[in-house]
Amino acid sequence: MDADVKDAAGLRQEPAKKGSASGGLLPVIDGALKLGGFLYVLGFVVIMVHTSSLHVPVVEALQFQNILAGWPIGLAIWLAYRLWPWARRAVRPEAISTTGLLILGGGLLLSAIIVRVELLVFVTGLSIYANILLFSAIFFLVSVGFLYFAYDQRRERMKPLFRASCFYSLVAFLVLAYAILAYPRMSQSIGGGRPQQVGLYLDSAELAGVLGASTGSDSKLPAPASVYLYYRTGSYLLVSTDQNSERPLIEVPASQVRTIVWLESRSKPHLW
Repeated sequence: MDADVKDAAGLRQEPAKKGSASGGLLPVIDGALKLGGFLYVLGFVVIMVHTSSLHVPVVEALQFQNILAGWPIGLAIWLAYRLWPWARRAVRPEAISTTGLLILGGGLLLSAIIVRVELLVFVTGLSIYANILLFSAIFFLVSVGFLYFAYDQRRERMKPLFRASCFYSLVAFLVLAYAILAYPRMSQSIGGGRPQQVGLYLDSAELAGVLGASTGSDSKLPAPASVYLYYRTGSYLLVSTDQNSERPLIEVPASQVRTIVWLESRSKPHLW
C-alpha cells in the first residue's frame, strides 16, 4: 500500500517537473523571438534609409541581412531598455496629459521652424536625410527641455509623456544617425553597407559590356573587371562601376552572375 502511494506521488511530481522546465524555457524563447523581431524591424528601417539615400527601389523584406543591419544599434537600445529602469518607465507612460500633447505639438513645430531657418540662413545644400537627422536631434533637445520644466515645476501629470517623448525621440535620432552616418561605413562582412570591390563573371555579354566586365567561358575564365557591390539579395545585386562618382547604380539579376570574386578578401586571417 505504501509503495503504491509513493509511486502515485512520484507520477504526480514528474509532470510538475516537466511543466516547470517548459515554463522556464518558454520565456527565454519568447524573449529571443522578440529581440530577433526588434532587430529585424530596425535593420529593415536602416536598409530602407540607406537605399533611399542611394535613390534605388525598395529592398526585399524577407532578408536575413535585415537582422545583421540592425544588430549594432538594436542591441544598444535593447541593453539600455533592460538595464536602465528609467527607459522601461518611459516606454509605457502611465498617463497622457492633453496639455502635454499640445506642448509636444508646439515642440514639433518649433523644431521644424528651426530646421527651416537653418536651411535659409546658415547652411544650404544639405540633403533631406541630413535635415531629418537634424530635426530629430532638435526635437530630442526640445523634449529634454520640456521634461526639465515638468520636474522643475512639479507637473506630475506631464512627466510620463515627456519621458516617453525623450526616449522615443532619442531612439529615432540614434537609429537615423546609425543609418545615415555609421551603416554606410561599416563592412558588409558584419552586416554594414560600405561598397565592396568585387569581380563579376556574367552569362550575358550585353550586361558584361555595361559593367565593363568580361564574359566567362567554360574552359577558362578571364580576369574580371572590378565593380563596387552596394547591396546583395537572393534575386539581384546593386553595383556601380565607380565608388566615388555620381554614376547610377545598376541592378544585376542574380541569375546572370556566374561567379563573384571578392577582391578585398584574404585567404589567411590577419590578427593585426
